[in-house]
Amino acid sequence: MNNKILYDFEGFRVDTNQKCLWRGEDIVSLTPKAFETLLVLIRNNGNVVTKDSILDEVWKDTFVEEATLAQNISTLRKTLAKYDKNTEFIVTIPRRGYRFVADVTEILADEEVLVVEKHSVTHIIAEQEQIHDSADSAISRPKNVSQTSNFSNKKLLIGLPLALITLLIVGVVAVSYFYRSNTFYNSKFEKFRINNLLSSGDINRVTASPDGKYIAIVENKNDGDTISLKQTDDGNTIETLPKSKLMIVGTTFSPNGDYIYYSAYDRASSPTPKIGKLYKIPILGGASQEIVNDIDSPAAISEDNKKIAFIRNKLNQKQSALMISDIDGSNEKELALRDVQNGFSISGLSWSPDGKLISSVIVDKEDEKLPTKVVLINSETGEIKPLTTQNWIWIGKTAWLKDGSGIAFVAYGSKSPNLTDEIWFVSYPEGEAKVISIGINGVNGISLTNDASSIVATKLNRITSSFVSSIDDLDKATEINKTADEVSLLQLGTDWTNDEKIVYSKTQNGNADIWIMNSDGTSSKQLTSNKSADFAPTVSADGKYIFYLSNRSGSINIWRMNINGENPTEIIKAQNLYAPSVSPNNDFIYYSAKAPNKFYNVLWKADFDGKNVQQITSARTYVTKISPDGKYIFCFFPDVEKDLEDITQPLKLTILSAEDGKIVKQSASLKNRNFPTIEWQQDSKGFYILENENERSTLYLQMLDGGDPKKLKTWDTGTVYQIALSKDGKKLFYEKGEEVNSVIQLKDIAEE
Repeated sequence: MNNKILYDFEGFRVDTNQKCLWRGEDIVSLTPKAFETLLVLIRNNGNVVTKDSILDEVWKDTFVEEATLAQNISTLRKTLAKYDKNTEFIVTIPRRGYRFVADVTEILADEEVLVVEKHSVTHIIAEQEQIHDSADSAISRPKNVSQTSNFSNKKLLIGLPLALITLLIVGVVAVSYFYRSNTFYNSKFEKFRINNLLSSGDINRVTASPDGKYIAIVENKNDGDTISLKQTDDGNTIETLPKSKLMIVGTTFSPNGDYIYYSAYDRASSPTPKIGKLYKIPILGGASQEIVNDIDSPAAISEDNKKIAFIRNKLNQKQSALMISDIDGSNEKELALRDVQNGFSISGLSWSPDGKLISSVIVDKEDEKLPTKVVLINSETGEIKPLTTQNWIWIGKTAWLKDGSGIAFVAYGSKSPNLTDEIWFVSYPEGEAKVISIGINGVNGISLTNDASSIVATKLNRITSSFVSSIDDLDKATEINKTADEVSLLQLGTDWTNDEKIVYSKTQNGNADIWIMNSDGTSSKQLTSNKSADFAPTVSADGKYIFYLSNRSGSINIWRMNINGENPTEIIKAQNLYAPSVSPNNDFIYYSAKAPNKFYNVLWKADFDGKNVQQITSARTYVTKISPDGKYIFCFFPDVEKDLEDITQPLKLTILSAEDGKIVKQSASLKNRNFPTIEWQQDSKGFYILENENERSTLYLQMLDGGDPKKLKTWDTGTVYQIALSKDGKKLFYEKGEEVNSVIQLKDIAEE
């Protein structure tokens, strides 16, 4: 029998095993560090806990300032006060520490019998909102059954067949309900434990074997990717594929677990797509065998080990094809074909257990409400049907539950509070969706074991430090802030105010919020506070307003608020928005957003209040930023001397006229698929370019009048994620740190 400790206080309950705080039936949103801080205080209830003690216990082996602890305490007080404004929970003891003063009851509970019936997800990380499963509502007993005892004997005899029929119907429904409630979709991952299996900065893909005994790990190396096989129980690692000259985009175990199939491209310095190939290799290593030539996705293998499904993009024909073949690559068949602009995702397919359906994702840029869909393709006819109407911005690899009751996948939701991916289950054939976990790095894929007892995925962890330096002396930088456990997959953005304060976004409270602080890191103040993500702040030229991106209305749009955080207002709605750039006269807002009836972004501008929206360009336009004098727009744009509609052509550094969008100057092509960060010089005569390549960050200065870019500084360790130049052009803010992908296992514990 497994026991666990619960703490009750003033209507709250702390579950130490699941690391959750509950208020009645509601889960209370807390970051992991805030929860750990609360737990330290509760375990020392009534006693003074020094600041050093809390820092040592919550931030082991990590240097953080007392200000971080103070922010956590402030967050706890505000969170608890939302439920009980009249109770004081945490008291500050000046110059000593803190004391938890509410009455606490400790409960020793039997974990095997503690069942949460009204919550379809009991989340280990207390950053997720409660999810209700409406499909599991109780079945009501028909009234006429309970009323038969009031009838006369004659009426009872007459009504007996009807009552029996009614009882039979109820019984059939109950059996059906019981069966449904025990499918993988409904019964799995209502309670789970998270195990950290491995951490590395080079992890690129992870796949679990069908029996859950092994994990295939693709590590991204400068000279070529590798595949390692890790045992989940004892942690031993075997090198399956040594260093290669390949860029591996996906791995798949054969159903019997004897082989690993991997899709890969030959490495090249150019971002121009190459021809991918599918190989198979024994799990313990050996010679690789080529199976398919021309493949653009991981392979999906049917349960009977006879068929392969994959995506092939025909860029010259501007088509996206779902292909199937025999397991050896022979007898290829084009099962379904779509326009490449609205094509099949290359993240990964999955066969249904009976082999009749293939789950996939399609990107439908013409559908503004549902641009990304989970679909099912008939493996004989190629007929495509959507599975669900849930709204996601991006969806990754799909995986059928082995009883056929649903599909698991990782997705980026339009309402993600911390801008990370989430693991979802969608039932089949109903299409009901429920979230299992947040905080996932979905590009690396997810996989389930055959018995659906565990899910393997990756989680991004980022530790960063913020610096301020003179733009003329970058070697003399002052560290002003340090952040641990940053989980957002996007750069959250930073800007300066006119009085040299720094406006920035961070995910301290489980969701991205906008803050402001002095340029030395002191006097930080939170400006936004809600369950959605607020990020990418831009300060207007007059210093009175902050423009930012937010998904609080259900999709990412442009919002504006006063510099003190008051009067937040949504001003521009568009699809696939990038951060706004405000003209120096505060008359126009420039931004990149989806073009009408196209899959790519173009340049737009609107009045200061978001009205009179105008499309400026018609070709691909990304990372737009207006110059301080208001004359130019920096962006990435196709080569004007080539076919602007040819998506295989790399984008070039481009200067456009802010007035009419005409090209003023074009220079070097984009080096890789990651857009560099750009900041204009204050005099608009040049711009700074931050390039991240080969684990190095380099800052260049490119003058508008031509010449080669001038290298200003190279950071050989860590990655510089973002930069921001002060309004007078003299100071540079930058955020530098390291990212580590942790391979995590979500272990279902419903039956433990």
